[in-house]
Amino acid sequence: SAEAASHSRRAVLHGIARQLNASNDQLLASCTAAWLREVKRVRNSAAKKKENLANALRRISNSEEVLRGSCVQAWRRVAAARRKAAKASSKKVLASMQESASTCFFGWQQVHVQETERKQKLASISRSCFAQDQALLEASLGCWSQSVKEHRQQLAQRLGTASRRVLMRG
Repeated sequence: SAEAASHSRRAVLHGIARQLNASNDQLLASCTAAWLREVKRVRNSAAKKKENLANALRRISNSEEVLRGSCVQAWRRVAAARRKAAKASSKKVLASMQESASTCFFGWQQVHVQETERKQKLASISRSCFAQDQALLEASLGCWSQSVKEHRQQLAQRLGTASRRVLMRG
């Protein structure tokens, strides 16, 4: 009878331990799955940011080329018109051409400086976003780790309480 009661207690303890292990495994699987989804989302977000940055830089570069081409083309039209007028007064035409060219290139220089500043700002924003992504990932991992520790402590307390109850009955 004492042996049967002891066997019964061991069976109950074994059943409780199996249930708690199953709960622990389910919680761990759930946390891990959620964490993996978050990591994928962060990676996809980072990849999208890099792609958008590359597209923006490509558009900036293309706009600079177009602006330069437009300036040169406009200068050529002015130069052609000035050559025709040069027959009448070559000194006056030369001064006008120089002024047109310097105005055009001064405008191009200002746009180039603005584009350079914009590129620097985009790079700064990109670095800031990457730092925020890293901080979010670290915070997520810290919370997940704390949750697992708390769950393990609760599990240990439950096992300890269940073991004491079984021993007190006997």
